[in-house]
Amino acid sequence: MTTGSLPQALLRLRSRSPVVRYAAPVALMVLSVAVAVSVGHAELGDEILTPAVLFAAWYGGIGPGLVTVAIASLSISYFFTEPLYSLSVATEEDWAFLAVYTVSVVLVAWLTAIQQRTTDALLVARDELTARMHDLRAANADLRTEIAERERMAVEVRKQASLLDLTHDGIYVRDGGDVTTYWNRGATELYGWTSEEACGRSSHAMLRTVFPIPKSAIEAELYRTGRWEGELVQTTRDGARVIVTSRWSLQTDAEGRPVGILETNSDVTARRRADEMRDEARAALARVTRVTTLGEITASIAHEVNQPLAAVVMNGNACRRWLALDPPDLAEAREAAERVVRDGTRAAQVIARVRALLHGGAPEKQPLSLNEVVGEALAFTRGEIDRQGVTLRVALRDGLPMVSGDRVQLQQVLVNVVLNGIEAMAEVPESQRLLEIASQDDGAGGVRVAVSDRGKGLDPASAAQLFEPFFSTKPGGLGLGLAISRSIVEAHGGRIAATPNEGAGATIAITLPGGNGDA
Repeated sequence: MTTGSLPQALLRLRSRSPVVRYAAPVALMVLSVAVAVSVGHAELGDEILTPAVLFAAWYGGIGPGLVTVAIASLSISYFFTEPLYSLSVATEEDWAFLAVYTVSVVLVAWLTAIQQRTTDALLVARDELTARMHDLRAANADLRTEIAERERMAVEVRKQASLLDLTHDGIYVRDGGDVTTYWNRGATELYGWTSEEACGRSSHAMLRTVFPIPKSAIEAELYRTGRWEGELVQTTRDGARVIVTSRWSLQTDAEGRPVGILETNSDVTARRRADEMRDEARAALARVTRVTTLGEITASIAHEVNQPLAAVVMNGNACRRWLALDPPDLAEAREAAERVVRDGTRAAQVIARVRALLHGGAPEKQPLSLNEVVGEALAFTRGEIDRQGVTLRVALRDGLPMVSGDRVQLQQVLVNVVLNGIEAMAEVPESQRLLEIASQDDGAGGVRVAVSDRGKGLDPASAAQLFEPFFSTKPGGLGLGLAISRSIVEAHGGRIAATPNEGAGATIAITLPGGNGDA
């Protein structure tokens, strides 16, 4: 047992029940009286009994000490003063001795009890202090561990921050009030502001951000899902406009409360401008293709226009004859005039379709019937079909879904496909030239139109390249018609494919997603 633990052991020894605290000192006193009586010397009686009183005061406190004082005084009076074995005192000297002894022992017992209580209090205080020191050492160790962990995390954060500075993306962190708290090197390169200039400012106010939808709707999605992604238009320090793909991530604390927003912006300005230039080039190329197509079906267009014009001339002459009669036949003249108006309107519609196909313009998507577009495309190509001696078989299913598209562009696609089918049968005997056009539901809510010919067929090796720019199976062909057709169909969310038939010829199928309503 160590020195420091001995007082604690003695303290635990004294921590008994009240019965034990009284019984132990009394038992020791009785034993001391027996020893003193056995010794038989009156001078040794008080010396033998006094330690028992001190032990009683130390062990039990003032109460057991006073009890043992009383036993000691009575024992001295009974066993060691004359007359022996009597509580009476014979002489004044014995009375004085007994009084002085009693008072002295009481004082000593009282002082011993006070000293012991003080010692107990000091021991308890020391134990509490020791426990607190232990707690402080443990807390200090935890604090050192936490400091070390934070330093490690700080080093890791600095490493991560240095890694973020390696990327060309603009990355910054802002708090719930839109105030920037972190700004990487990529953001400086993208926008022109340094980290010192950007931190502490409202990022989107500084960048004059144009949002695709209201910012409140973006933040609502961010707080609901923890992320948002979209395109923003922002302004750099020198006033240049940039388009960025922006990804927002919500940062939360250990309790899930939002504490910040990590925003990563990738500059796509050059890509978007390239897309615009590509779209413009594609539109120009599509217009050239339309002009080329119109040149190929000039005879058909002339036929479509000549028919109503010839009817206009014929009905105009008839109307003049009915009016020249005496009296004029006004009823017949009126009917002839109405036919003139009807045929003139028909000729104007043909010319309007040609002008629309020729000039094109910005795509205007609207719900339309693909069956109607097929009919309009056949109106353009009817003369060519008849001139080439092609038999036309049309099977358009009723009740098909509407599609969302640009009428002129879809007309161009179908005209190109029909003309390709006609040209594929140029070397086939006229009696075998059959062009079939069929429409049906594609099973997924869209519409499928298939154009099948009975031509020389399609080489499987060429099928994969058929829709590539500048690839053509025709001598002198530009290879642009079907390439433009594919770009138009894909821009409408659809697909176009060519497959060889089991017998002769090939089939080109166009599938478009459904729009609103039914055909």
